[in-house]
Amino acid sequence: MGIYAKRPARMIGQLFGDGFVLLWTIGWAIVAIFVHRVIEVLATPARETARTANCGWPRTFERLRPKLPRCQSPVNSCGVRWTPPRGPSET
Repeated sequence: MGIYAKRPARMIGQLFGDGFVLLWTIGWAIVAIFVHRVIEVLATPARETARTANCGWPRTFERLRPKLPRCQSPVNSCGVRWTPPRGPSET
């Protein structure tokens, strides 16, 4: 018993069917690789934004500390506590 039929017409149909499935699979693999690369390109700024939003804001407050009014000490999601600056009369 062989993989393909012995009659030429039937064998050609089987070969075309197998070729179509092979090309279909390769085509979708190419589409998947393209979509993956596009998502990676789009994810880079999102990752940077998330990194900055999660742990970067204490450094921003550190730079702005002299300009900020006195307020309660917030704690961000990274557990970093920011303390407000002391005024000249409190030192």
